[in-house]
Amino acid sequence: MSITISRLSDRDGQDALGALLIRTLGARFVSPEDALAQLRATWHHYHVTTLDDRLVWRHMRWRFDGPQSVGSIRAKIGVPDGQGRDLGYIVEAGIRGGHAVLLITADTSGSSAQATEIFPDFATRGYRAVHAGVGVFEMWDGRPTVGRVILSREPLIGDLGDTVPEEDAPTLDALWEQHFSGHEAVLLPAG
Repeated sequence: MSITISRLSDRDGQDALGALLIRTLGARFVSPEDALAQLRATWHHYHVTTLDDRLVWRHMRWRFDGPQSVGSIRAKIGVPDGQGRDLGYIVEAGIRGGHAVLLITADTSGSSAQATEIFPDFATRGYRAVHAGVGVFEMWDGRPTVGRVILSREPLIGDLGDTVPEEDAPTLDALWEQHFSGHEAVLLPAG
């Protein structure tokens, strides 16, 4: 305890504490800290979207292991739009009812698309290397969509470019189906 208190008396300790407080007070989506432990890692994120009028898997690396606030995970990402631009987004991650929930919003005040992703039973199966879920978002062609999303601790395919090669798409489709088993009753009609 005395080491911590003495550390706070030097400039670096004060700066670190101040930065932690600013991040914590600015957090909008919070969860119990112990529930977030399994999410605090670097993740490979895969999602299906449109590119040049065809469905493709896209890949990004999301860093949830950097300096964070207490009870909150937040990361900045750049999403390639297929036309050579990276659009800035903020990803906030949390745990609700055992599910990992990711809120993705534009990093600017513009009217850019937003997304919400849910990974069922993440809190009880966080130890798994692959998690499959669903995302609600707007595709680049403007269609509102419920689509496939995957989080993995390691790359799932060899090429780690932004767009997954067409020959690797069946691998990701099969992994999503394998890891989403038990949750297939998605968007069933009432009648």
